[in-house]
Amino acid sequence: MTLNQGNQKRLKYLIAILIVMVLAALFIFGRNFLWQELVISPIEIAKPEKIEIDFQVFENNFFQELQSFQEISYPDFEIGRTNPFLSY
Repeated sequence: MTLNQGNQKRLKYLIAILIVMVLAALFIFGRNFLWQELVISPIEIAKPEKIEIDFQVFENNFFQELQSFQEISYPDFEIGRTNPFLSY
């Protein structure tokens, strides 16, 4: 399909307008992403006030009545299978 001279001029203008619109869109919307400066602000961590632990809480009767567990002994034999992914 051949274009006559009038359609060729119209096509050139449409391509020029399209290029200008794309460049304008890149300038307007792309400047937020492309030309954005990377700003790294240091994080300030507040130093905690002096921490004081009241150990008198452990002198309460509730804590005095607590008992230790018996020591757990492990069996002498191997537990489980050597390859758990094999079928029985």
